[in-house]
Amino acid sequence: MSGYGMLIDTTLCIGCYACEEADAERWGNPVSEKHILSSKLNTAVLQFEETNVPRMCMHCAVPTCASVCPVGAFEKTQSGAVVYDADKCMGCRYCMQACPFDVPKYQ
Repeated sequence: MSGYGMLIDTTLCIGCYACEEADAERWGNPVSEKHILSSKLNTAVLQFEETNVPRMCMHCAVPTCASVCPVGAFEKTQSGAVVYDADKCMGCRYCMQACPFDVPKYQ
């Protein structure tokens, strides 16, 4: 299988295993029982100062940003990448409302 991957800064990981659960749900892999939170587990809340973390495009299989854009500024390529053409953008911001990952920003 060929395609693209994402580079993740593991130093920012908080150990919640949400990434593993999302991967399991998307690809049908089993979720490890040791990572499922329950009332039987102890919970620790740690306080951290705010940190800026870039949000990258997830290159969705069916990108909602592309489907709602009336001028076609977003396009899913054959390679699987979702690309943005700023010259086509009219500033309607529909993509911002449609993206479940809150990635598109209007500047």
